[in-house]
Amino acid sequence: MTLKSRFLWMHFVFLLGLTLFGPQSRADTIGPLPNGFQIVSVPTTITIPTFLGVQISIPFDGSIGIGIDNTQTFTVNVPVPIIQFSYIQLNIIPLPGMLNQNMLATDITALALGGANDLIATGFNPATPQVVPASLESFIGHSGTIYTSAPIITSTLGGLAALFPGFDLTGFSGDPNSIVYIAQTLIPVADAVIPLPGALPLFATGLGGLVLLGWRKKRRAVA
Repeated sequence: MTLKSRFLWMHFVFLLGLTLFGPQSRADTIGPLPNGFQIVSVPTTITIPTFLGVQISIPFDGSIGIGIDNTQTFTVNVPVPIIQFSYIQLNIIPLPGMLNQNMLATDITALALGGANDLIATGFNPATPQVVPASLESFIGHSGTIYTSAPIITSTLGGLAALFPGFDLTGFSGDPNSIVYIAQTLIPVADAVIPLPGALPLFATGLGGLVLLGWRKKRRAVA
């Protein structure tokens, strides 16, 4: 058996084993994550730059980091501490397939009841909100591409559970009629991923497979 044939055979066995015995994909909702905390001292219009970062475990005991810069402008009527609860929804599958999908990012802006890393919040006054969104939210990928949110949703605190079944909302408390602001958008995972050392072998395997497939297609075309 030639070296080329041996390599093709090993690759076939690897893919077959992955298909038959490898871990299956699973849909995950990750969060809440503290993403942005701002104490405003005077009534003003402010733009809050924030960063959403999380490490995700993936099959074969690897992991990748997800990191996205985001920014949003608010009109502050009454100085209050503002916090964003962030969530990510995606399918956890072996790389590189995981990179070929979109993830849904959700930010819930609320009135902070604790510090920057304390996921404790309540809603704003529904009659005279202390804070009002003045723009859509911009999520910025590593490529520099800006993914603009859908129109901002205003929800009561009591309505969050119906909007987001399965989300961990235990950090919210207070008047169920108080309001929060929700921004959502789809972001390509490949434009948000931060490779970590544990994931490098998976990237190598995935890239090797893609190179092999491309080489085989080219050979067939020549033949």
